[in-house]
Amino acid sequence: MGKGGVVGFDARKGAVRLSSYQEYDAKLPFAHFSIKLVIEGHERYTVNGQKYEVDKNEYLLANHLVEGSVFIDSQNWVNGLCIDIEMGILSEVVSSIVQSNAMEADPFLDKFFRTSHFLENTYRSSETQLGLFLRGLDKEKVENLALNDEFYYVLSEKIVLDHLPTVKMLQNIASVKISTRKHLYRQVLRGKEFIDFCFHEDLSVADMARAAAMSEYHFFRLFRTLFAQSPYQYLQKKRLQYAKQLLKAEHGSVSEVALLVGFADVQSFSKSFKKYFGFAPSLVLR
Repeated sequence: MGKGGVVGFDARKGAVRLSSYQEYDAKLPFAHFSIKLVIEGHERYTVNGQKYEVDKNEYLLANHLVEGSVFIDSQNWVNGLCIDIEMGILSEVVSSIVQSNAMEADPFLDKFFRTSHFLENTYRSSETQLGLFLRGLDKEKVENLALNDEFYYVLSEKIVLDHLPTVKMLQNIASVKISTRKHLYRQVLRGKEFIDFCFHEDLSVADMARAAAMSEYHFFRLFRTLFAQSPYQYLQKKRLQYAKQLLKAEHGSVSEVALLVGFADVQSFSKSFKKYFGFAPSLVLR
């Protein structure tokens, strides 16, 4: 039931739905591989018992094996874009990528997308190939593209390429049960997202592990396994990259930027900056 409506466009290889609701509470069928993008507002999903909060310019991915529901309750209109892709399209794209000599891919990829191995999760549009493509769509473009089979091939290709690193990381987690691998992966991602949002603060590995709801050592070990660097190394990288952006934009002196990005003093900042980039931070200002 809901206050609002949906406009749909069906094609041989998929379907597209543009929705606009203020109130909506219903079970959600996942008949195919599904993309749920929030264009404006906030949506709450439950997928296989896992809750997902999806904000503007974020999207949820899930395959045909899950059960779920969606809840919307807003004073303003919540606009969304839902796209279903036939599983055969994804398999065709995966097969092409696996057979390509130009790309490193694993035959496990097809199993990943077609079975319960798939990691249903939310993503920020600005951080994925699929998300950037979706953000370029408007109602007119959707109407023109939805009946074009090439549209679903392009979407599938971007989904597969986005997930190549994820597949490898999941395989690196030492657990027999895929549900445990997915759970641990999501926990580590929560810790990584905590770093992304709070890197300018005085953070310890204990703080990161707490955000991930894991023990400190377990988080440290899994983070290093998944991202080939320690949490502290990732934190320093985030700080230094942001510092370089600030210096380029002339948002302060070297000492001011050092404090803004979370370094205790300008000496340690300058030393770390030079080691990472190969030149002193003062050269960025020239």
